[in-house]
Amino acid sequence: MKKFVSKIFPFACIAIVFVGYKPNNLSGEKYTDIADSVPEICNILSPLLIDSLMPFGTPLSGSFPDPNRWENYSACHYQFFTANAKPQVAVRLIKWASKSEALDEYKMNLSRHVESWGGPPERIHWVPDSAYFTDNGQEPNKCFDCGLVVLNGLYTIYVSFAGDDNGNRDRKKTVSLYILEMLCARIPGLVPPRTINRQLPKIN
Repeated sequence: MKKFVSKIFPFACIAIVFVGYKPNNLSGEKYTDIADSVPEICNILSPLLIDSLMPFGTPLSGSFPDPNRWENYSACHYQFFTANAKPQVAVRLIKWASKSEALDEYKMNLSRHVESWGGPPERIHWVPDSAYFTDNGQEPNKCFDCGLVVLNGLYTIYVSFAGDDNGNRDRKKTVSLYILEMLCARIPGLVPPRTINRQLPKIN
């Protein structure tokens, strides 16, 4: 499995691709029967559920599973398109063969973030085993293509946002933590974050 780590690559900040690292080929063959694999994220986190969080202040316009479905990788894309913008959310889950491989992937992504932005991201200390929210802008409380990165046992989890011209960072971070909580509550083997009282920031 370690050879697969080198095949994770960063996604550029473009309209239909999200910040984070997505598997190019984490298995030898495409996987069609999900009985013994990570579950389908679009089924775990329904479009109605994500729509209720209103990450961009606009209604959901569409959703679809990532076509690059592998035995140990599943993702879902949620679109909030309007006439003038194409904001999107992607939720990705990778299950590794060992905790050390998951840690290697997490450390690699963290190192790349530091290299790209010249400093460490915002660490979220109450999320096991480790988590951070990415930075990608100079304006206070703004991030246009950013997201939550989580190490959780055998898993690495990515909740990524793109295409939002307003870039409300606090709202995106809070939405990503709600998504993480729901994901952990629905998938055996994921350890949920410690519960804290929080509210979604107002939409700018």
